[in-house]
Amino acid sequence: MNEQDLYENVKAALQLFFLKDCALLELTVNECSISHKLAEHLQYLFKEYEVDCEYNRHGIYPKRIHRDHRTDAEGSDGRVFPDIVIHKRGHDERNLLAIEIKKRDNTDVSGDVEKLEVLTGQEFGYKTGLLIIFDVQNKILSDVVFFQDGGERENTAWDNLRGIGHAG
Repeated sequence: MNEQDLYENVKAALQLFFLKDCALLELTVNECSISHKLAEHLQYLFKEYEVDCEYNRHGIYPKRIHRDHRTDAEGSDGRVFPDIVIHKRGHDERNLLAIEIKKRDNTDVSGDVEKLEVLTGQEFGYKTGLLIIFDVQNKILSDVVFFQDGGERENTAWDNLRGIGHAG
């Protein structure tokens, strides 16, 4: 799948989320609930892939990264649980997208940034990573940070997703 198709499918899934599931933002639910519903919309659009939440496997082994700081959601042994991944299970040959979800009021994104840098690097080989930040109060995306080849990329088409959301 090329980057333009990936972008269009993610954009469509986000639009579906705001259309059908905006009530989750109004209820200020946990980020896991937001991730789950977004993953459902992604699965509809990425039929040739599996879309999983909190998927903790690297091939058949636990997904681990080695670094000094770990978020509360990660194990002390380096296990990580990406919020959403789009991939083929059991191997790393078709790791398409890793997504981390944050609500704007949760300002510590350093663990998510580090995780996406590693997941889009050589070891795990996810083609793309996204940090998606929801502004719950205004019911829009306040930021979308794009990762590729182990680093954050600026001034990309993904920046155009900022500000999309519920229109009413």
